[in-house]
Amino acid sequence: MSAEANLDQLVEQITDHIIARLNQNGAQTSFVGCSTDVCLSRYPEQMRSAIAAGAARLGFNVQHPLNAGEVAAYIDHTILKPEATLDEIRKLCSEARTYGFASVCINPTWVRQAAEMLRGSNSLVCTVVGFPLGANTPDVKAFETRRAIFDGAREIDMVINIGALKSGNDQLVEADIRAVVEASHEFNCLVKVIIECALLTDEEKVKACVLAKSAGADYVKTSTG
Repeated sequence: MSAEANLDQLVEQITDHIIARLNQNGAQTSFVGCSTDVCLSRYPEQMRSAIAAGAARLGFNVQHPLNAGEVAAYIDHTILKPEATLDEIRKLCSEARTYGFASVCINPTWVRQAAEMLRGSNSLVCTVVGFPLGANTPDVKAFETRRAIFDGAREIDMVINIGALKSGNDQLVEADIRAVVEASHEFNCLVKVIIECALLTDEEKVKACVLAKSAGADYVKTSTG
């Protein structure tokens, strides 16, 4: 069995286990997000539950776009691996046009090309700022945001300053988010704040969401991957 097949199998097993636990505990929304299209093909009801519960966007690197079906308009079709090639970006954008994904989410270096490829379609260009560590300074993130918008991005997914949050420096975390929000909203672009849940306690997750809201962000997202 290939490494990719082993990974898919592991994702399925983990997803099965978590959903079983959620159902056992009586959770109303038994959705578990995953980075592949396993959830799309195996758990359509859980996907619908997530959307019904208020999920506005779901991030996937969808390997088989036909599985996206009715939820395509909720999906950020994503490729953020450092070795992504121009041909892979072309394929991503072509699939976004064909299946009606909400956006393509790509690294900043590809924004201009993606914007050209998606011109005239309903799919937006989304890019990442401070990705993946979130440890850049606020002024650098603001500059990165403005450059991405100049190149054609309409949505910005920024990573918070995780170390500042865990150090209790709420003022820096909020200022960091606000710098990106102000740069984005100047051009009527959305900001999604990646809070990197796997590294945070429950209390820190709540605080991160509160700070994102206070800074004027449009959405929060769970993780860089």
